[in-house]
Amino acid sequence: MQALLKAEPAILKVLVEAFRVIVVSEFVKGNSWPELVPDLRSVIENSNLINSGPDSEWKTINALTVLHALLRPFQYFLNPKVATGASITAARVDCKRNSCTSAICIPSSC
Repeated sequence: MQALLKAEPAILKVLVEAFRVIVVSEFVKGNSWPELVPDLRSVIENSNLINSGPDSEWKTINALTVLHALLRPFQYFLNPKVATGASITAARVDCKRNSCTSAICIPSSC
């Protein structure tokens, strides 16, 4: 993931496509990689535009691109017609999507 967070825009586009495949197989279907969301949250909080530090190790735009790649597989289940046919899977995925967005979007206590 560190390569994604430091890559230049042209390279980031290619890396994100590979990352998306890994996310689907490992994070969404395999229910593994539990440290991904907390690590990504930390990166976003310490990125150059959020932390107001031009010397930050992480690029905010890259971190948000990785976040989008992480959440994109869950968009499939936002369509009620699709989700109805796979209610058990949809419920599990919905729970995982909500926990991801909560863990990243809700500010941590200081």
